[in-house]
Amino acid sequence: MKKQFIGAAAALGVLASLVVAAPAAHAEPVCDGFAVVGSDTIQDVMTGLANGSQATGQAVRASGNGKVACNYDAIDPLYVAQGVQSFIHTKPFGPAILRPNGSGSGQVALSRSIDGATASSSRTLSISGQIDIARSSSAPSGTAVDPTVGNLAITLAAYPFARDALSFATNASGLTELTQAQLTSLFTCQNLGPNGLPQINGVEYTPVLPQAGSGTRQFFLPIVGLSSSATDSQSGVKFNSCVLIGQEHQTNQLFNGQPMPANAVVVHSVAQWIAQVNGVGTDRRGAGFTLGSSITGVAPVSTVSGKLVPNPTYYANTTFGRDTYLITQASRTYPGSSTFDNSLAALLGVSKTAGYTTADIPGTSLLNQSTDPDTVGGVKQAFGFGADTVRDALDALYAPLRSGNLGAF
Repeated sequence: MKKQFIGAAAALGVLASLVVAAPAAHAEPVCDGFAVVGSDTIQDVMTGLANGSQATGQAVRASGNGKVACNYDAIDPLYVAQGVQSFIHTKPFGPAILRPNGSGSGQVALSRSIDGATASSSRTLSISGQIDIARSSSAPSGTAVDPTVGNLAITLAAYPFARDALSFATNASGLTELTQAQLTSLFTCQNLGPNGLPQINGVEYTPVLPQAGSGTRQFFLPIVGLSSSATDSQSGVKFNSCVLIGQEHQTNQLFNGQPMPANAVVVHSVAQWIAQVNGVGTDRRGAGFTLGSSITGVAPVSTVSGKLVPNPTYYANTTFGRDTYLITQASRTYPGSSTFDNSLAALLGVSKTAGYTTADIPGTSLLNQSTDPDTVGGVKQAFGFGADTVRDALDALYAPLRSGNLGAF
């Protein structure tokens, strides 16, 4: 059966293979709950929710019917520092899996977990049943299907998780705002200066884009007039003649481990910046970096009681504001499905009850949107995310409003 692209998987070339023939060392334990992989953007808040967080001053842990999430980061810094890839074991007795780095990679890993297909003809191992949820920082795209009439077993269901926004981080002195037109000029290498770098007001800057497979990258490229599926001119090093490659939401080094250049302009999640500054997320900031605004006269954040908080006006912007998603196999969470998974549905916050709405989602479920400090929604806010301001997580039949076919190889 031909598989079509969905979401960030369309931009993917980074996962040539998901499996290896022999186990490799890894930091995380195997999972007795539901394995979650993918996006860097929401990995830190998901780690807090999976392991238990006190970021709000209350002890909060997501669970469903006594089962929890097991969250696997997009990269292992110890391996990245050595210039090698890392692998994860997600389930007891399962194979070693190349760590999915980014939204697209997570969706592909989930898809191969669902259909059991191998990611390369040179591999013989299957990762069937090893991944339960993919984190995604961009809305699914590709051919949408109606899961109520389609084949639920090969459909991905995407549930809005929390609201984020994009801007840029920079180590350039005095750079506080860049318009969309100026970002376009930078990332398309216009108005080059004597060093071959794009200029704004006579100053040369080095644009830095997230790695291939990143949902943030897929979301950002159309903003500056480029194809969301555009590939690197030099894998992991350069996107085009002037744009370098970084690891998503990380300003302490480039993707290949080289130092960030001076006057760098790095695409960055506002929520991730807030979490890093406030000390609830892993601090990946480089020396001298600050967060700028991509909307004239509108700051991405404000300060309340010494802590950064989202600016709702910035997050509501239709160009730079975005929803993040949790994606799973539709047949496991659709009411009426013969393979409905009560525990996975409870972890997410899905119910078969007629008339069940977003407001009914329990405080310990991942889709919860409350602002109370003793809820999952409160933890999301502590990590810099806003409530989903675009849509409810579900339609009248408690089905996600976005879905599509399995991610392509």
